[in-house]
Amino acid sequence: MNKLLIILVTTMLIVGCGQNESKKNCNQNNINEMAKNITTIGVLNDEIINKYGYKINDFFIALSDIEAQNIDSFKGKKVIVSGELFISDNKNSDGFQSSGDVVKYIKKPKIGLFPDETIFDSSYHIIYTGQMIELIAENSIYYTESEENFLMKFLIYNKTDKPVGVDLTDYWKVIYPNQWGIYNTPMRQVVDETQIIPDTIIDKNDLIDRFKAGKLTTIQPNETISFYRDWNGSGEKIPDFKENEYFIITVDGQLLITNGVDIEQITLLNADEQNRAIVFSYPVSFINIPDNALIIRND
Repeated sequence: MNKLLIILVTTMLIVGCGQNESKKNCNQNNINEMAKNITTIGVLNDEIINKYGYKINDFFIALSDIEAQNIDSFKGKKVIVSGELFISDNKNSDGFQSSGDVVKYIKKPKIGLFPDETIFDSSYHIIYTGQMIELIAENSIYYTESEENFLMKFLIYNKTDKPVGVDLTDYWKVIYPNQWGIYNTPMRQVVDETQIIPDTIIDKNDLIDRFKAGKLTTIQPNETISFYRDWNGSGEKIPDFKENEYFIITVDGQLLITNGVDIEQITLLNADEQNRAIVFSYPVSFINIPDNALIIRND
């Protein structure tokens, strides 16, 4: 493993340096942050930048990393891109010119339309779009040995140019799967559901103080964080259903977000059915939760 890591770093140093640069300059223009997982949502520019690759938000994707993907179907469209974030302190690295102090790359990218409106059962479902964030549910069911019930994955996308903080400290004050059932149509014929009453009094100063003290989950501009929350049931398993049936989960809850000046409260009590209802057609994807996942637990 150590040998592989050394090879990877060496390769990236060479790529980041021009042919006429000295060894000293090459070492100064290295990759200064090793890989971390990142997801961003935005419009993929439809022209190749200096024959090197593409840009989405503040991130660059090299042609060599996307040759195997049908990039033409994504250009100029809103997409979701996940991969590994690498940062170079060479402002003109690999032909990509950055207006900031560094160039940010997404390596090993996975690109998909967001949401994929060409199929009924899309991979993602937009629950809420606000001033600061976009709240998304992934159309998958997750399991882990540590939890009795199934879980859902939620993504929060920071659509602004400033860091924001989201309060994920309270099990009951996040977004979560609230009710599920199997139906003959892709909508609930009868709605019989109890929802939480959201907070009506918000301590704005306390939320902002906790954000500035680093006690909230921070999301950088144009980046996402994801968390998992279980269905608070009694361990019932999702039963088998037929190809002409639909499995529907409705979500509920609330979230508080701040950028250090303003706050935004997400509540789903009066949200439209089409926003709260995540519809699964046959078959449903069942996935094991990754080891490093952020699970909101009822401790």
